[in-house]
Amino acid sequence: MNALTSFARSIKGFAAVCAVGVAIASTHAEASMGSQPVRVINHTTEPIVAVFVSHDYDQFRGPNLLNMPELRAEWSVLIDPSDWGPGCIYDFTALLKNGTHFTQQVDACPVREVAF
Repeated sequence: MNALTSFARSIKGFAAVCAVGVAIASTHAEASMGSQPVRVINHTTEPIVAVFVSHDYDQFRGPNLLNMPELRAEWSVLIDPSDWGPGCIYDFTALLKNGTHFTQQVDACPVREVAF
């Protein structure tokens, strides 16, 4: 009986270790999936000269991710918001040539497009 009890405890311990391993692996997979590149479309009449992306909880708007001098009206560009941080909710801010700026909150995990 003593050997059987010891065996049962070993199995429970093994199951607990496996459960922790699965939880860590799924968290890592979710974080690595993360956000994907988002198509930014300029539906304004002014060129966009900068696009800043930051997590919704971060006050720092991040660097300009527009890798061109300007995004002309009705043009689009792919921007990867991922900074390998947790979460998928980002604030996209577009700065127009005339100084106007627009900000939109985007869930970059399921959403693949944002239009200004």
